[in-house]
Amino acid sequence: MQVTTSREAQLKFGNFSREAQKDVSIVTSYGQPIFVTIPVKITADVAELIQKLSPATTQETANKLGRFFKKLAEEQSNQIAMDEEEAAAFINNNY
Repeated sequence: MQVTTSREAQLKFGNFSREAQKDVSIVTSYGQPIFVTIPVKITADVAELIQKLSPATTQETANKLGRFFKKLAEEQSNQIAMDEEEAAAFINNNY
């Protein structure tokens, strides 16, 4: 996971966008997280995992995915970064 400032993301957008395609990126402003980018591949993988664990219609899966990322954003606002163990625990506790 990469953390970058909003200014750095603006000034080096090409590099930022290439890196954001590879991994989750958190953009900060004045040291506070303001948004997260998630590569399409990861989003698709999470949607597929949700569908496998709990077969549902496309709309139900989209709704679950929306709730998942909302919870993830709330969790991320409480801390700067999750390590892999914390992320795995979060996913297991929420799906």
